[in-house]
This record gives sequence, C-alpha cells and structure tokens, in this order.
Amino acid sequence: MPEITLSTEKLIKNYLRTRKKSGSSESTPENYKEFLTSYAYSSTRNIISIGENIKEEEKERLLLSAIQKAFFGLNPSSNTYKEAPLKERLFKKLFGFFKSRKTPYFLIADIISKNPEKAKSLLEDPEKAEKEISKSYKEAVTKIQKHLLQDITHKTLILFVVLLFLFAVLAELFSPIALINLVTPLSLMLLLSLFVKTPPEKNRKKMTLQIFKIIYKKEKPNTDRINFFVGKQPFLYLAVSLFYIICFFLLASAITWALVFLGNPPLHSLLLILSLSFVSFTGIRIREKMREFYTVKREESFFDVIIEIFSLPLVWMEKCKPLLSSPKVRPSFSKRRPSKKHSFSETLQGWRNSLKRKKDNYYKN
Repeated sequence: MPEITLSTEKLIKNYLRTRKKSGSSESTPENYKEFLTSYAYSSTRNIISIGENIKEEEKERLLLSAIQKAFFGLNPSSNTYKEAPLKERLFKKLFGFFKSRKTPYFLIADIISKNPEKAKSLLEDPEKAEKEISKSYKEAVTKIQKHLLQDITHKTLILFVVLLFLFAVLAELFSPIALINLVTPLSLMLLLSLFVKTPPEKNRKKMTLQIFKIIYKKEKPNTDRINFFVGKQPFLYLAVSLFYIICFFLLASAITWALVFLGNPPLHSLLLILSLSFVSFTGIRIREKMREFYTVKREESFFDVIIEIFSLPLVWMEKCKPLLSSPKVRPSFSKRRPSKKHSFSETLQGWRNSLKRKKDNYYKN
C-alpha cells in the first residue's frame, strides 16, 4: 500500500486543526487559500528547476506568487517579479504551468475538506481514493458546466438589451437589416453552449493519475523534473502580437466591406463586428475554463485562431482595465480584514502615494 506524502499529511492536519479550533463543520476553512498555496509549493518546489541563475529565495517568491495568481487570481506585489523583464517572462511561464495543473489540487482539497478525520485512511487506499476522486471530479465538472451555461445566458441577455437599445437609438429597430444584425450574434452566443461538454473518460483517468503523483510518495524522488528556461527573444511576443493585430484589422475590414457592398450600413457593420468580438471573447473564456479539466492536450484548430483574432478588442479592454482603475491592496492570507469604504479623495490620495512609492523604488534600483 503506497504512503501519502508529508505535505499531504500536513494539509490534512491543517484542515483538522482549523475545524477543531473553529468548532464548525464547514467544509472549507477560512484560510484554505494559505493551505492550498503551501501544499502546491511543497509538492512542486523540488521538481521545478529554474535555469536562470535565480537564487533560492527568489525562486520561492516566484513560485508562491505564480501559485497564488494561478489558483486564486491574486496579483503579486510589484517587487516580486517586475525587477527585470527576464523574471517577468519567467513568472508568466510558471503561472501558465500552475494554471494548467490547479484542478488536481482543488480536487484533493475538496476530498479532504469533506471529511478530514477519515481523509488519511481514505487516501492511503488507492481503490477508495480513486472512487472519491471520480466522485469529486464529476461534481466539479457538473458545477462548472452549470456555471458556464448560466454565464452564457446572462451575457446573451446583456448583448440583446445593448443591441436593442442601440438600434432603437438609430431608429431602425424594425428594419430587416437591423433584425439580421441582432439575431446573428445572439444565435452565435447561444451556440457557445455546445462547447460546454463533458470531457472524455480518458481525461478523468489521467486526472486520477496526476492526483496519485501528488499525494503518494515516489520510490525514486525527483524523477519527474520540470525545467524552466526563458530564452532572450522578447521580439517573438511582439511579432505574434503584431500578426494578430494585422489579421484582425484585415479580417474586420474585409467583413465590413462585404457587408457594406451587400447593403448593410457602415454603422450596423461596426456594431456587428463588435458583437462578434464579444461572442468570441466569451467563447475564449469558456474554452479556458473547460481546459482546467483537460489533462489530454488539445490541438489548436483554425477556428480557434479566428476566435482569438476576433476577440482582440475586448482583450485590449481587459488589459487596459488595471491601468484605468485605482490600485488595489493585495489580499493577505494571514488575516481576513473587513472591507472598508473609501471616499474619492482618499482613493485619489492612495493612488498618488502608490505612484510615489513605485517612483522611489525605481530610482533605488
């Protein structure tokens, strides 16, 4: 019978200690984020090799920041990885690595949180563990499918209301062209529900094997090493970005010209392009969410590339959002402090202080 790892035992003990301390039977403790971050770090720090002359202390900060960002969407502090472009690219690689592997850790935490008292004996028996993993996996897939279908319905209603309002403002609500421009994106949005499908059975089996690799001790430790090397080719990212931008403008221009040639007004064509961009952006979000449950690598198709090109306007808006909003304090794992409302002057002053600190740090470095 295989033995569970020390980090898995520690995770079980943390759940037990928290439950006894709080006296509550809640399945998810308040500081579960701290538990899961520590667990993922302990499970991967010895198999990840960074070949960029990174000190051990810096490697720890990079790994913890990448885990927090991938698992919970927490942004790292500015001095964690933005000291040099090399570390920023390295952080992005680590973030992608942990994002593609976060589901096994959430499933392990879900199994332990249901019954911490019996979790150790359950996980020590591979047959019982496999049954419980399959159960948690199916529950998680059903939950995300339900959430995505609700999200599609919600965004379809938003798109319908916005387009209805715009066509009403243009005083062309009941024209045949307006109805076609209204029905087309709404139909495509509803068709996105076809992408929300259950992963194949072989995917569940591979997910189980991934979890076994995490929770059980290996006979030969550190056999599965993962090396991260960041090549000094920043122009490659720029070239790919320029390619997508050029393709978007060419494709949008060709579609707009064709629509105008067929009698569609230019403003209607622009609204249709933006609506298709919204549909494409939603499709990418659905694809990324479902990918979290896929361990089998899926090859990109030509249709995926077209969707990515069409979603560029909303991707730009999403990238610009942090620049337009006031800076937020990074959440702390140690304590949960009540949210505090700030006035506009306090927010403005905080924003100015944040810029001043960044400027001081820049001149210090």
